[in-house]
Amino acid sequence: MKYKVMIVDDQTISREMFSLYIKNSNNYELVYSIDSAMFADTYILNEDIDIIIMDILMDDDSNGLSAASKIKKIKPEIKIIAVTSMPEVSWMEKARTIGIESFWYKEASEENIISIMDRTMR
Repeated sequence: MKYKVMIVDDQTISREMFSLYIKNSNNYELVYSIDSAMFADTYILNEDIDIIIMDILMDDDSNGLSAASKIKKIKPEIKIIAVTSMPEVSWMEKARTIGIESFWYKEASEENIISIMDRTMR
């Protein structure tokens, strides 16, 4: 069984990179790849999603932490990895309060996204 994944990131390059990792993995299947967190919570109503890769700040002023909070209220079993290029301590505290399982820093992480996903799903 493959875990179903949704990517929420406003950067095309990031979405394509995540998609490539997922397509080349044996454990994950990409269901949605969207460029805004604004309506991310509505996507989980149409499809069973196991894990979400969620950017925190997006160009359209949508916020991944707000979207994650809504998603966790609707389906708390969905695992969320918050992704950011700007490590901000207050976000980590807020993410933990919301129930976000993992963090991944675009520029700084030595682990690839699949190993973070594997750890999050365990």
